[in-house]
Amino acid sequence: MKSKVLFLFTAGRTEVGEEKLAGARRHADALGWNLVPLVPEGGISAAFVRSAVSRLHPAGCIVDCSGGYKVPPQRLFGALPVVYLDVPAGIRGAAAGRTVSVDDAAVALAAFRELTAGRPVAVAAVEAKGLPPWSRIRARAFLAAASEKRLPCRVFHARRDETEPARDARLSAWLSALPRPCGVFAANDTTGSEVTAACRALRLHVPREISLVGVDNIEARSNAPEAPFTSIRLDFERMGYVAAKMLGEEMVKRHGTNVTGRTPETDSASHASQLSPKSHSPVASVGPLMGVRRKSTSGRGRHEPRIAEAVAMIRREACSGLTAESLMKRFPFSRRLFEMRFREATGHSILDAILHVRLEKALTLLSETDTAIGAIYAYCGFESNRALDYLFRSRFKTSMREWRKRNAKK
Repeated sequence: MKSKVLFLFTAGRTEVGEEKLAGARRHADALGWNLVPLVPEGGISAAFVRSAVSRLHPAGCIVDCSGGYKVPPQRLFGALPVVYLDVPAGIRGAAAGRTVSVDDAAVALAAFRELTAGRPVAVAAVEAKGLPPWSRIRARAFLAAASEKRLPCRVFHARRDETEPARDARLSAWLSALPRPCGVFAANDTTGSEVTAACRALRLHVPREISLVGVDNIEARSNAPEAPFTSIRLDFERMGYVAAKMLGEEMVKRHGTNVTGRTPETDSASHASQLSPKSHSPVASVGPLMGVRRKSTSGRGRHEPRIAEAVAMIRREACSGLTAESLMKRFPFSRRLFEMRFREATGHSILDAILHVRLEKALTLLSETDTAIGAIYAYCGFESNRALDYLFRSRFKTSMREWRKRNAKK
């Protein structure tokens, strides 16, 4: 019988939430879980949690808290293993469970690399209004990266309870005083839109005088021109995957056995940047997916939404026989150009991305199920066990059998 796992949306099923759900499904499918998405009206109440748990008898639960609504504390779930996604800063203690969040320092470093590619004489960071903790973390990490490279950096600090007109006036004066050309990192796309409006009013040319990078990639998600500048796209699919992986670890810890939908008999008959599943930390963070480039960054003004499409296809189909060749045939680029743009956006080749997803599933099957070693290749999209064995030994310097002995969850 399949283990039932709940995926609770605190703010309704948004596009971002669907990406997280897709990532959780990718891990759940490898374990044979029945992942059940639930969207309670008006937030997650104590009554809703008790009702869902008593009716569905789940083995665990993932709670997506990205909407900033009420976060159900761990005590509501009793002994049920729970992992929280995107818990708003400041109330993580209330959740008191295992959490997965955005790696804000990695986001800032990605923005720094993007901005410094245009060789500005200085860089700067703009904090988001309202003083959210993630904004301060991003600004500090950006400043540290600039300091390490000995590049002049200024930070526009947000002020508590500042009116919008006062912030606009202060931001305009601050931008006017920046050395030029200057690379500006906006803590998110909403802040980036503020910077864009101020530059337009000041007649500062973007990107010749001010190059700009934001975070969230609003334009791609809303199909509207709110963010016509380069933006760092967050990896919500991976966050969902990591959350499901952490939940699996917690289920093993609580139940003392592998809680999967597979059995040894069935498997024998049928045949990240975190690859290691032995990550028992109560907190995990996930770095950005890629930079979506537009004309706001000097010399790199290519809008590449197709690269994000390719990444999503790889995660969905890598274990179903997808190859680099078959992927590239779906896009109107030459092989060389597509490979070059994919590597520039993600930091690795198409083949490496495909193999990474396949190895993730192989490690999951080795550590969390009793699937016969000689059958794992068929689940992961490899043509033969020999092909998987060769890649596994070259990557991990050991055989799959020895790796399972050391890492299988008993």
